[in-house]
Amino acid sequence: MTYQTEYLKHFELAKKLRELHYQRVMTAREQGKLLVTGGANMLWELLEGLGEYEALEGEPYGAIVAHYPELASVTAEATDSSGYGRDVCAYIRSYWGSMFLNRSPWGEFPKPDFAAHFYTSHCGGQEKWYRVLSEHLDVPYFVMDYPTLKARNGVITPKQVERYIPYLASQFNDFIEWAEKLTGRKYDDEKLIQAIINKRRCQMLWGQICELQETVPAPLNARQMFNLIIPRVHWATRKEGVDFHETLLEEVQDRVARGIASLPEEKGRFIHDFVPPYVAMDILRHLEAYGAVLVSSMYVFNWGYGIRDDRTWGPVDPFGDLGHPPRNREEALKHMAFWEILREPWLNMFSPELKMGYYVDMVERYKCDGVIFHINRGEVGGVLGLLDSRYALKQKGIPCLVYEASASDKRDVDIVKVVDGIDAFMESLGMKKLA
Repeated sequence: MTYQTEYLKHFELAKKLRELHYQRVMTAREQGKLLVTGGANMLWELLEGLGEYEALEGEPYGAIVAHYPELASVTAEATDSSGYGRDVCAYIRSYWGSMFLNRSPWGEFPKPDFAAHFYTSHCGGQEKWYRVLSEHLDVPYFVMDYPTLKARNGVITPKQVERYIPYLASQFNDFIEWAEKLTGRKYDDEKLIQAIINKRRCQMLWGQICELQETVPAPLNARQMFNLIIPRVHWATRKEGVDFHETLLEEVQDRVARGIASLPEEKGRFIHDFVPPYVAMDILRHLEAYGAVLVSSMYVFNWGYGIRDDRTWGPVDPFGDLGHPPRNREEALKHMAFWEILREPWLNMFSPELKMGYYVDMVERYKCDGVIFHINRGEVGGVLGLLDSRYALKQKGIPCLVYEASASDKRDVDIVKVVDGIDAFMESLGMKKLA
């Protein structure tokens, strides 16, 4: 069946917001703003209380660098020559290489005022990422310790919750005191609270957008969604982010109501696991040449979903547990800690047991014909449990394709081999290239 397609207006708006973000990053210090670097899932709402600042988030910046072919190559080589192996996180290699060369897509590497992140044991490169930056550029660095909580079955005991909410909240408060002393700025609790409200609103809205992908035909595809999450990453704590997601939800709902599809022919529906191959996005386009719609990705959906009390995965009431938005600093910090421990979905990327259950659920909910796994050679932690998940899915009769590539280093992508694998997989499913 042939479906009607239509240009997604918010695709262009997402690009403009990304450009505006990096314009602000590159001019932050001359504008008298703080420039702070850290991971994309750093608790950026903590920074809002310090007043005007811009965030240089590590993962999206690494993806931006990988988007420029010549820059991607030289940054990868610069990280190699600095003594780091090619199995280091692809995002880190792009970021570090840009820093070592003092070169960005728009000029010199933007030196931050300080770095802030939290150490997560499930992704060992995170803490080291900004420690290398701190030492190389001689900038202050504050790191928070994220406790190891997720049991094999994903269940956290009440004793762990009781212990670690104060543990995390006290570190958030330590950061505020440290940042006040470092910057000489007085912290504004009201800005912190509003940032939390904005971020939870954006997360809920993005989760509702992701749920609309259950529709046949799918209103969006993963290639679009990898771009549409940019405002969720860069702008979630601010009003611009809320406005973008509210109007994006309206546009996607309208597409669903009118039967507007992401591709004119939807011959098959698939989940794409993990990050895309930024240096070889033609891989995803080759899948689309068969009418294969990549309707979802755990990586994309994690920006909108949360872990519910029944261990299912989907949109979560932002302040249902608290009963109301936080009213003061103490409630705000405890709420953040509670969310990180019990609701935050990122750790399902790294627990094989949790991942297997989520994949099966996603295939059923999103009416998928199979799962496509990207073994990113530059991300050892992220592909943990991938082959176990593939085995579990195949035991249930769910077709799977595994391809090897890289998010940032084209030397690790054999495009001919990947395309041949896609062709063979599609042929096995009886799918042919569209005319």
